[in-house]
Amino acid sequence: MMKNIHRLANGDYLYQRDIRIGEKQLRQLYGVDESGDERSYLWPNASIPYKIGRKVTQFADQIRSAMKQWEKSTCVRFHELRKAVHTSDYVNFVRAHWAYSYLGKQGGRQRIGVPSTYFPDTHYAHLLGHAMGLRHTQAAADRDVNFLVAWHSVPSRYRYNYDSEGESYASRTRLLGLESESGFDWNSAMDYLAQDPGAAGYIEAEDDKVLYPMDPFYLHQTLHTEEPGFIDIKKLNMLYRCNERCSNLKSTRCFHGGYLGPSCTCVCPADAIGDYCEHKTATKKGMCGEVLTENGTVHFTASEHGSSHCTWWIRGPEGSRTGLTFTSISVDNARHGPGSCDLQFELRSHDMYKGERLCWYEISEAITVYARGHDFLIDYFGPEDANFNFTLAAFIVGTAE
Repeated sequence: MMKNIHRLANGDYLYQRDIRIGEKQLRQLYGVDESGDERSYLWPNASIPYKIGRKVTQFADQIRSAMKQWEKSTCVRFHELRKAVHTSDYVNFVRAHWAYSYLGKQGGRQRIGVPSTYFPDTHYAHLLGHAMGLRHTQAAADRDVNFLVAWHSVPSRYRYNYDSEGESYASRTRLLGLESESGFDWNSAMDYLAQDPGAAGYIEAEDDKVLYPMDPFYLHQTLHTEEPGFIDIKKLNMLYRCNERCSNLKSTRCFHGGYLGPSCTCVCPADAIGDYCEHKTATKKGMCGEVLTENGTVHFTASEHGSSHCTWWIRGPEGSRTGLTFTSISVDNARHGPGSCDLQFELRSHDMYKGERLCWYEISEAITVYARGHDFLIDYFGPEDANFNFTLAAFIVGTAE
């Protein structure tokens, strides 16, 4: 697949749109060359010198803010170079036609390209992640533990963008299945090309999504965030061994996907609590909604939840059949009247990853809707301050037709 990757005039490759990479490192990434791995591109002592070029000084505040996001939960530190200080290895932010970064420490002056046109603040944390050595979510060696790739939506000439890196390259940051299964945070600063491949300029697909979470509950969870997510931070701490000076490194075990952080205490994912992350929380990783495994009723009032998206998963045992009935719907017609489709439902009754979108006024009260089998997912979308509430009855019956 390497033959399809665009080669630049200076001999570097443009990999997955925003990574500039030399041929040797690219071959290592694919596992073709095993002479080095991610450890070969670390910044010594987790210290990264940098300069901000005069043509991008207007973005200096956003750049430094992104650096602080990484610094506050890891041992990595950024140090701005002054004129009197001389060093041969550093990161230089420069103006460019497109956003890009090299992958880890290359030696010498290595550039991070900053476009002069609109550039979302979230992308600075992303580019810094690359400069420190982190790769894209959709290409990680442990990708298939947590994600499904819709290969049918990816033209063959662009499939290299979704190649997972060789396991030998990710010697420190590869998560084991059990470790990532319990406590995976779908919010990531490193998810480029995961949700909107068309906008990234690579793929024109009928479906916006090419990368799906293995757990369908998270289908509409926003992946790209303003700050690094739990897994981003965890992997960077693993990469730079930020806890290696902790006296309790060998004696402390953190459960449910937690890890021993730089402060020598366990850092827990959103669905675990306790000094050692030993207790799972009842909520589904901090999201609005829940998993229903028996007959029950959902009472939803938008103003109380303060969320623009909620998901309910009616999950029956194998061989059962699930269904639901909207027993009541109350709406402020002056604000959300028929014709205004700002309140929507998606009913995933036949496919756990795709469903029918309906405006609230297209929902029929007291009409029972059945799933094809034992899984039925319902999503609600609407303004956080919507004047809207509903009640639905969820049920599981014994035998699927």
